[in-house]
Parts: sequence; structure tokens; C-alpha cells
Amino acid sequence: MDAVSSKRTSLSYWLIVAALILLGYVTGFSIGPFLWFIAVGMIVLSPFRSKPRVFRSGIGLFAGFLIG
Repeated sequence: MDAVSSKRTSLSYWLIVAALILLGYVTGFSIGPFLWFIAVGMIVLSPFRSKPRVFRSGIGLFAGFLIG
């Protein structure tokens, strides 16, 4: 993966996180808290984005906690 593609991927990742936080705030009384917590999970797991097994397991953990 070249530097430009890596930078674009990183930018899109953080834009998705920002969008989830914003949507979580705006829709705070319906689905908002779930979106906000997934965004927080993405922030916490951001150092592990290059390790798909760890990242997917962590996101699954956050989603499972919210569903449960």
C-alpha cells in the first residue's frame, strides 16, 4: 500500500468516526447512543486497524455488548 492510499484510507476512517459521533449526538434519543459507542470503539481500536483479527474482534465485542 503506497503512502497516498494509506493517507486516504486513514482520512476516510476518521471521517467515518466523526460522522458516527455526529449522528450519535444528533439522534441521541433513538439510535444515537449505539452509534456513539461504536465510534468510541473505533477510536479505542484505531491502533489495531492494521491487525484485522484484533480489530474485528474488538468491534464485535462492542457491538455484542450493545446488542446484549
